[in-house]
Amino acid sequence: EQKADMFKSVGEAAEEVAHETNNDEQGDVRKTGAADAMGHPVQEIESLCMNCHENGTTRLLLTSIPYFREVIIMSFECPHCGLKNSEIQPASTIQELGSKYTLKIENKEDFNREVIKSETANCKFVDLDIEIPPKRGVLTTVEGLLNEMIEDLASDQEERLKVDEKLHDQIDAVITKVKSYINCEPNTVPLTFVLDDPAGNSWIEYKPGEPQHK
Repeated sequence: EQKADMFKSVGEAAEEVAHETNNDEQGDVRKTGAADAMGHPVQEIESLCMNCHENGTTRLLLTSIPYFREVIIMSFECPHCGLKNSEIQPASTIQELGSKYTLKIENKEDFNREVIKSETANCKFVDLDIEIPPKRGVLTTVEGLLNEMIEDLASDQEERLKVDEKLHDQIDAVITKVKSYINCEPNTVPLTFVLDDPAGNSWIEYKPGEPQHK
């Protein structure tokens, strides 16, 4: 909830960035001098850290994803408490139609595909029977989604071991199983990954000329 609150005002500020990228500095938004490969400038704005309530810096980049559309990438850092966070938001409005992508993961390279998961998207790894509900938008990879889930599960394992050893062992087994899929161990792939977004603002990296079944 803190992450969502922290980016609430930043998300509103990001809308202004889309109109300011070709202009000089305006208001509190400053150009950093950095840019992406297409020349889109990185800008920054001072924003409140919801962890220590001091001021930190949010950097914003309006960029274009090939075969997708324009997005706003945001990265927050607080010099006082060290909190770091990132988020991605669509530069366009909710689409007329939702989107649903299905990827057949067959090798390690497929785990490295970029994924844009908006705050309204639901992810499912069918063969693992794992579902990741909608939360903050991220620019990551297929492997990145699974690693984030592993980190969330592992973070409370020490406490679980003290209060419920059986639950600890069950979760540990899930973590081990997921890691075996990421490493493409025998009898783990193919794996079906589904990205379902009713707002139509999510995407899985497309590679031209790949087989139809992918």
